[in-house]
Amino acid sequence: MDYHVELKPTDLTLTFAQSLDGKLAGALGSPVALSCRESMLMTHWLRSHHKGILIGINTAVNDNPQLNTRLLDGTFDNPQPIVLDTSLRFPLNAKLLANYAAGTGKQPWIVSSPSPGLDRAWLDRKAALEQAGARIVEVPDTRDIPTIVHHLSQLGIPSLMVEGGAQIIRSFLRTHSTHPIIDNLIITVAPTFIGKDGVGYELDRDIVNLAFQRSFPLGRDTVMVFKPNV
Repeated sequence: MDYHVELKPTDLTLTFAQSLDGKLAGALGSPVALSCRESMLMTHWLRSHHKGILIGINTAVNDNPQLNTRLLDGTFDNPQPIVLDTSLRFPLNAKLLANYAAGTGKQPWIVSSPSPGLDRAWLDRKAALEQAGARIVEVPDTRDIPTIVHHLSQLGIPSLMVEGGAQIIRSFLRTHSTHPIIDNLIITVAPTFIGKDGVGYELDRDIVNLAFQRSFPLGRDTVMVFKPNV
């Protein structure tokens, strides 16, 4: 498969699908099927070329994703699933935990910040998630994206694919403007509109320090690739 994307073993790739009006999801973050099958295959191919895949807790709750490479024919490695979750809201019935328990998926990592004073509710949620099979990765501040990326690399995740949702996309793009961390920005644009009630990432253009590299059609969708400015 040739998707015209050059990847390195230490890349951080931010990728997501959006509508023509720049929306990622429906009202209140409700899931919307945007990518066509060809685009989904590319997403799974990208997953197979990264050691880790990161999403935010809202995406984990709303979409209940599996974050694997199940659509690809043949044997492909699944990335390490990682969820950024400050308050440990990760659901105990998530597919990521079910897949791990069934031996068909990797242990999900939940990146979280202990509450001040280590309040009992946070500790109870931590214990419940660990009992269900999750690994809790504690960091001082879940808003400190560069530190999180560095910490994950020290834990054996040299390449990271970031899939969203809106808040995570916004955080990584804003961080990149002052601390360049993104090696590839890949946006899949679906030929549809969601409307004013949809959820977008609402980013000022001048915050992002990335340059357009190429675009190509994929099924009914259009894929755009951006790289850091040189």
